Amino acid sequence: MPHSLTARNYDLTPQVRDYVEKKVDRLRKVYVNIQKIEVILTGQKHHGEADLIVEARHGTLKCATKNENPVAAFDVAMDKMERQLERHKSRLRGNKKHPRDAARAARGRAGAIDEGVPEEAMAAIADVEALLPHPRPIRMRRMSLQEALDAFERAAYEVLVYLDEETERPRILFRDEAGENTLLEVVGEG
Repeated sequence: MPHSLTARNYDLTPQVRDYVEKKVDRLRKVYVNIQKIEVILTGQKHHGEADLIVEARHGTLKCATKNENPVAAFDVAMDKMERQLERHKSRLRGNKKHPRDAARAARGRAGAIDEGVPEEAMAAIADVEALLPHPRPIRMRRMSLQEALDAFERAAYEVLVYLDEETERPRILFRDEAGENTLLEVVGEG
């Protein structure tokens, strides 16, 4: 990764250079899409300054600090830059995390679990969640078979659990190994 280290009015020793380069390499662990890092250490009469400029894939981040000497200012600037990169990374990831859920919530159809769902249905949902490769909470809505099929095809789900409007029983719609849609109805004991 190309980076530059500049010292202004400050004697840059090999120990300071190694220290700065070692700490700057930590930024790559925080955010991998860094293209260039520029460090400027400035010595003043009674204090030191450090400027950090990081050119990342989706923007340029800057940080400037003052402290008793340039190395101490650099340490503070590094802490600030790590926090900025974490924030930058979470903003980028936050916009793409679950766009479907955000759209549903915006329309007021968040799909919360309905009140009055039978206990055997909740147990069946727990069984299905345990079989999923990446378990996440299953939200069950009351809908007809046709509505469930439409939602299943439109959203390209692998598994859809819903509460049948007519029978008031949970149903599980999934694609089998042959690529065919399969419907299971959960039947309680007794």
